[in-house]
Amino acid sequence: MDIVFKGEFMNYKVGIIGSGSWGTTVGHLIALNGYKVSMYSRNKKQIENINKEHINKKYLPEFKLSKNIEASNSLKEVTENSDIIFIAVPSHSFRDTVKKMSNYLRPDQIVISLTKGIEIKTYNVMSQIISQESCIKLIGVLSGPNLAKEIMKNQPAATVIASKFDFVIKTVSKVISSDRFMVFAQRDVTGVEVAGALKNVIAIASGIGEGLGLGINATSFLVTLGISEIKYLALKLGAKPETFYGLAGTGDLMATSFSVLSRNFRFGKMVGKSNGIEEALKSVNQVVEGYTTTEVAHLFAKSININMPILEAVYRILYKKGKVDEVLSELLKIRKDYLWE
Repeated sequence: MDIVFKGEFMNYKVGIIGSGSWGTTVGHLIALNGYKVSMYSRNKKQIENINKEHINKKYLPEFKLSKNIEASNSLKEVTENSDIIFIAVPSHSFRDTVKKMSNYLRPDQIVISLTKGIEIKTYNVMSQIISQESCIKLIGVLSGPNLAKEIMKNQPAATVIASKFDFVIKTVSKVISSDRFMVFAQRDVTGVEVAGALKNVIAIASGIGEGLGLGINATSFLVTLGISEIKYLALKLGAKPETFYGLAGTGDLMATSFSVLSRNFRFGKMVGKSNGIEEALKSVNQVVEGYTTTEVAHLFAKSININMPILEAVYRILYKKGKVDEVLSELLKIRKDYLWE
C-alpha cells in the first residue's frame, strides 16, 4: 500500500469523534498546540456551547476550551476533513460509529482509539474493530493514567501511544505532547488495550472496598492482585509482561482505582455503600465502562478457562445480586493457589 504523508506536522487537521470529557480534553490539548480541531457531537446544545462559549457544559462546565476547537454534527465533514482522527465513544457503540465513518475514511488517515473496553460477543478490542470495519491501516491506541479534569487544570500528566507504526507514534506524540503532558511510545497494542479495559473492573472492586470502609490496606491488596489478573489474561492473548508495569498498566490502574475523579471508582464506592446498581449508574451520569467490561471479560475468561477471582467477585455483585460484604469477604480469603505474582 502506497501512502503519501504531509511533510509538516502543523498542516495536519485533527478530528475528535465524541464530545465526552476525555474526547474534549484530548481535543483541547491538541488545540492548545495550535492545531485546528473539529469535534463531532450529536448534541445540538453542546455544539452551540462549544462554538459560541467555548465550554463543554455537560461534561467540563468549569473549563474554557481553546478557540481552535469547532464542534459539528456532521460525521461526514469531521471524518473527511481530518488527517488524524481520535475516536472517543463508548465501547458498546464503537463498531457502529466506525461503520458509519467508513464511508468517508481514506487509507492515508491515522485513526486513534481513546476508548477503553472490550466488545460484547466478539471480545474484540477497539483497534481490532477499526481494522475490521474500515480501510484504515495506521491505527493507534492512546491510554494511561489520564483523569480529564486534572489535565484540564494543566496539572502534569503522561500517556502512552501504542501502535505498530513508528509514523503513528511520532505523529500523535508531536500533535498532543507538551511540557505538561508527556507521551511515551509502546508497540504492545494488545497489552495496552487489555490493561486499559480491565483496569476499570479492578477500579470498581477498589471502589466497593472503599464504600465498605475496608481501608487502604485491603483496597491496595485488591488492586495489586488486580494487575496480576489483568496480566495473566493479556499474556494469553499475546501481550508483553513489561507493559503491565508501565503507565498503561500499573499507572492507569492506580489513577482509576484510587481517585474520586474516576467514574468506575465512584460507581464501585456507591455500590459498596449499598446503593443499588441502577442508582449508582445514574448517579455517575456518565458511561461506566467497567460495568459492561465486567460482564464481557467474565464471559471471555470462562470461554478460555481462566480463573480470575477479582473479576468473578465483581461480576457476582453486579450481575448475580451477590451480597457485597459476603462476596468481598470471600475474596479477601483467596487461596494462594490462585495468585500468579
